[in-house]
Amino acid sequence: NATPRTAPSATPRAAPSATPTPTPPPAARQPTQQLSIEARRAAEEAQAEATLRSILEACAARRELFVDPDFPPAPRSLYANGRAWADGGSRERGSLGELSWRRPHELVVSDGDALIEGMREVFGGLVGGRNPRGSGWRIFAEGTAPSDIQQGALGNCWLLSALALLSERSELLHVVMPEASRQTNAAGAYHVRLCYGGEWRLVLVDDSLPCTRYGQPAFSRAARRQLWCALIEKAAAKLFGCYEALEAGTVEEALALLTGYPTERIDLKPRADNDGGGGGGGKRGGGGAARQQARDDLWARLLSLHESRFLM
Repeated sequence: NATPRTAPSATPRAAPSATPTPTPPPAARQPTQQLSIEARRAAEEAQAEATLRSILEACAARRELFVDPDFPPAPRSLYANGRAWADGGSRERGSLGELSWRRPHELVVSDGDALIEGMREVFGGLVGGRNPRGSGWRIFAEGTAPSDIQQGALGNCWLLSALALLSERSELLHVVMPEASRQTNAAGAYHVRLCYGGEWRLVLVDDSLPCTRYGQPAFSRAARRQLWCALIEKAAAKLFGCYEALEAGTVEEALALLTGYPTERIDLKPRADNDGGGGGGGKRGGGGAARQQARDDLWARLLSLHESRFLM
């Protein structure tokens, strides 16, 4: 479905802000139009980082976990109507049953994940790095890879395909997960940086994840007990209103959300193939030469983009 994604239409409202910003006194207020985009982003991120620090300090003092009041572990964070799945959508989600919310230390590792972890323990770098059995969850393991990502029951492969591309470019993935959120913390509070409507936002999330009746994550997850994939998915769900809002989209949309850069879809079937070679040539005359030239031009362009390290 290539329909442009917007904030939920059932209840028209702006996408939730990463952190509430207190209104400064009149003397300290600076007109927004006088701030450059870079200055405004820096000010907003500084405020968001200060909020995260205060959350971590407060949770440590109270010895409790952070629960996001704007995106709580409740049905309204799962479903567009706040009660249940709408008709249609991913077939897998229909067999989920009632979902529960669990923290990382409460998650159950599937037999498949346990087997992969065991192989990594035995073979080490040959299978993607060591991860001893029984070790705790972390944001990133060494050497993130597309094969780490597992989709789950949501029809959001458009988002996960883009995350698979970023997993091979750690410098881009680290833009999405700010430095303060690349290590687990006792409060379970993290920031995810996403570009929404052309503006970067720091989205605050907790690490409570929707789970099946068996205690396994119901939606996306990353192998080797990594949390980055599930946290980014949760931040996107919060930004768009709920997890169900993540169903159906385009990879271009996801890449813009994760990188902030413009994207382009390239048709791998050259135009000369689509229109029979042009000029009414059909299968005779110069149509074959035109098609071959179009293919050669397309291949040359793809090679150029690859050599320039564009995400493809």
